[in-house]
Amino acid sequence: YSYDLFICCSPNEHLFAQQLRNVLSQHCGIKTFFGKESISWGGSNLKEIQQAMGDCKRALIIVSKALLQHCGRIDELVVSAFVDRQFSKGTAGVLLPVLLDVDQVQYKRQFPFLSVYKTVAASVDDPSGLAKKVQECLESVGYEKDNKFPF
Repeated sequence: YSYDLFICCSPNEHLFAQQLRNVLSQHCGIKTFFGKESISWGGSNLKEIQQAMGDCKRALIIVSKALLQHCGRIDELVVSAFVDRQFSKGTAGVLLPVLLDVDQVQYKRQFPFLSVYKTVAASVDDPSGLAKKVQECLESVGYEKDNKFPF
């Protein structure tokens, strides 16, 4: 794998995802793939997205109110690809849903099949706090890196 983490979010959360990616990369040493930087989202580039997902060990999906309202083909593709990988290869912690200002009830109503996954709660005002939680979750499933979160 070329990347540790694939970040998926709705277009409304691109700035937050970019901030999270920067903190994860610079302070945690976690190599992240965030499609906005290299893929323009849309149905015509499905092959590029699938290739990128295959190049990432795990996925983080930012579940926001916008995503809950407009869950599209890309989001479903990311979720199903990483869920399938977990079951076919027995890989732990492949998918990490991050609830961005969304409560558990809303999340479970929209994605009941994902209720078995550990979730992380986050606030749009705290990408650094989320990065620390993400690093802890990755370490709990065997991810090791020399760089520890500095704060």
